[in-house]
Amino acid sequence: MLDATEARQVLDSIDVGTPIGLSDRALIALMVFSFARVGAALAMRVEGD
Repeated sequence: MLDATEARQVLDSIDVGTPIGLSDRALIALMVFSFARVGAALAMRVEGD
């Protein structure tokens, strides 16, 4: 899993001057966001009464 700095470096390294670069960046950003949300959900603790 990437931390925020590493994710930013990966996204910033993608050439967005082409349609392929834009779609690659969008796809990778979506995956990073999704993995972060899944990780947060898995780390949640549910306590009963």
